[in-house]
Amino acid sequence: MRLGHPSCEPSGVIERSNPAGLHTPPGYHHVTVADATRTAFLAGQCPLDEQGQLVGPGDLLAQVELGFPGQLVKIDVTAAMRDSDR
Repeated sequence: MRLGHPSCEPSGVIERSNPAGLHTPPGYHHVTVADATRTAFLAGQCPLDEQGQLVGPGDLLAQVELGFPGQLVKIDVTAAMRDSDR
């Protein structure tokens, strides 16, 4: 599919992952890595536990305490995906 500009042309591989310990997202992946420029897109920054249940309803601190470790899991998966290519 031509997108109109050479820098928009798809190239390389796109890897997606839903790390263990995080909820299963509906219609997206927690981690997407595009090989072209090795950019990682992290998604699912929401206060859901591994079963998809809301954590700490009305408690922002509890939700943030869940969210940041989840981002670290995603960053670790991104590094592992990079290392598996070497």
